[in-house]
Amino acid sequence: PTIYACGPHGMLSAVAKIAANYEVPTQIAMENRMGCAMGVCLGCVCPVRTGDDTIEYQRVCTEGPVFNATDIVWDV
Repeated sequence: PTIYACGPHGMLSAVAKIAANYEVPTQIAMENRMGCAMGVCLGCVCPVRTGDDTIEYQRVCTEGPVFNATDIVWDV
């Protein structure tokens, strides 16, 4: 089974924590405010862990809006 979730940031963070405790794969649809919806304004970025465990900011409007819950850095 896989969890798919969208909603407010606090709820998504809680869903991600619960899913991680039970080792359930989770896809999160982020609902950040998008100023331009083309990736130009950088108003919708969220911190994401990359493959080499560094943190980079990715644009929700172009790289997302769906991310793996384990990739999102929730406590920034």
